[in-house]
Amino acid sequence: MTDHACQLENDTSHATRTGAWTDSLRAHVEDCADCRQTRAVTALMSRAASAFGRDETAPDPTLILIKAKLVEREHRERRVARHKLIGIGLACAAVMSSAWIAIRFVGPILAEADTVLALAGASLLLVPLVVWYFGLRPLRRAL
Repeated sequence: MTDHACQLENDTSHATRTGAWTDSLRAHVEDCADCRQTRAVTALMSRAASAFGRDETAPDPTLILIKAKLVEREHRERRVARHKLIGIGLACAAVMSSAWIAIRFVGPILAEADTVLALAGASLLLVPLVVWYFGLRPLRRAL
């Protein structure tokens, strides 16, 4: 088909579907390549529709496109939510394991030396930074 559609393409399509041909339209279709192509495509689509048991007209392609975009957006939002949940879970696991390690191993050492107390306090202050860098920073970049 060309960029400039024939004015009788809709009439040709309607006549092909319904079988209501006029003599002037039949003569036009024999001379117009666009209308011959429209007749062929309409006939093919009508045969396909009847083969699949569809008697009603097809939905508007714009509605199909809008629905496809909405489904794609929903999948993308679910994927982002899943990544957020995984990141939050990893951050919580890192904090909990760091706290367990601190309670389990730092407590007995603190009883022995004051300098160790300062080192343990400094290392516990680094835990949120480590959790952010390895857990939450990649998550923020993914969003």
